[in-house]
Amino acid sequence: MDKPTIQLIDNIGLWQNATLEAQQAAIASLLNTTNLTEHFEFIAIEPFSCANLTFNIARFKHIKTNMVFHLIPGCEEYKVGLSPERYQMVVDEFGRSCMPLDENDYEQSYPIKLAPFFMAEFVITQAQWESVGGRKAHRDNAPSAGIDVISKEEVAMLFKPFNLRLPCEMEWEYACKAGSNSIYYWGDEPDLSKAWVSENVPFKADDYRNLTFEEQKPANAFGLVGMIGNFAEWVEDDAYEYNTGVPSQIPHRTGLQSPDGILRGGWLGYDWNLNRSTLRIPCSTSAADTGIGARLAVSLHDLIHDEQS
Repeated sequence: MDKPTIQLIDNIGLWQNATLEAQQAAIASLLNTTNLTEHFEFIAIEPFSCANLTFNIARFKHIKTNMVFHLIPGCEEYKVGLSPERYQMVVDEFGRSCMPLDENDYEQSYPIKLAPFFMAEFVITQAQWESVGGRKAHRDNAPSAGIDVISKEEVAMLFKPFNLRLPCEMEWEYACKAGSNSIYYWGDEPDLSKAWVSENVPFKADDYRNLTFEEQKPANAFGLVGMIGNFAEWVEDDAYEYNTGVPSQIPHRTGLQSPDGILRGGWLGYDWNLNRSTLRIPCSTSAADTGIGARLAVSLHDLIHDEQS
């Protein structure tokens, strides 16, 4: 693949400032100079807007699973977690108990680098789960409803043969924020038009069900759906406090024999105190509870490396 192409996709700033024609040429070069078409079918580059942010995002269909993925450009200096002022806003509003794991990474003083990756548009649905051999859902929902009550271990095992994995925690957070650095990807105030939470779920507690893709609130500025509210989502990392590890695109491993995993994004059964872009909840990796789901990812560079080696 030619150098200008990879530079454009590696850097969200360069990608955002490029013309649509340059973006289309970069994707065409990516498809023509690698074997990416063995894994993905290109759909289109489409604009997505949220609040005051708009990004053109390349959309693909994963051939073996029919899942839709968005190619998320890399970032040279991604600011992890909440800024100091927003950290204090959250604590003042909800109390320190709203942070099961810390969300302020050294006051955002040490940005990290993230390489480009494919991120699933939505969590794994019931139909997708069962089509690749997942066990039958614990309740009957519509085929396009997300599948929950799935463990981190099940997801990793089931999708490894398809070259798909859980996103690392920083990939997930970066994809959720979608260019923002606010408490939510639409701003600093809760907004019931943007996410399903306990205050606005369209059913009574006794009638709990999983919401379909069609029922979700609007996508974020990367075109990703249901990243706050909806389901708590597994990521690849083991649970840890920011002051004991340095966030990166490499999943964090604690070295413990049976470490907890991390859930991101909140859940529609929680109030706003546990629904935001930077929320981190520790959970046993074997847990398979109501409201726990996952979306999938794969690194662009991993695919290219595998194809060229």
